[in-house]
Amino acid sequence: SSEEENEKVERRHDKKKVHERKEKSLGVLSQRFIQLFAKSEDGVVTLDGAAKELLCGPDENLTSGTSRYRSKVRRLYDVANILNSLRLIKKTHLQDSRKPAWKW
Repeated sequence: SSEEENEKVERRHDKKKVHERKEKSLGVLSQRFIQLFAKSEDGVVTLDGAAKELLCGPDENLTSGTSRYRSKVRRLYDVANILNSLRLIKKTHLQDSRKPAWKW
């Protein structure tokens, strides 16, 4: 029936929302941030590079000047600071600029 079909669609939508929330959690963001160090040739990850890789998915139209982008970058910066305080990564700067970066 039409009512049963609507319930199925709602359940799929609810599962998708839960999955999206899990993908955006700090735990998952932390894991994905750490994975960037393995991909990096020199073991150095910049905040800009990490933000572009982790926060700007194919379905998100985030640009660096928007407040939404900046708030997501702050979350990423918080993750980096926690990993730094646990001495898993070390804060450094790129040689050619003063932009912050982290080394594994």
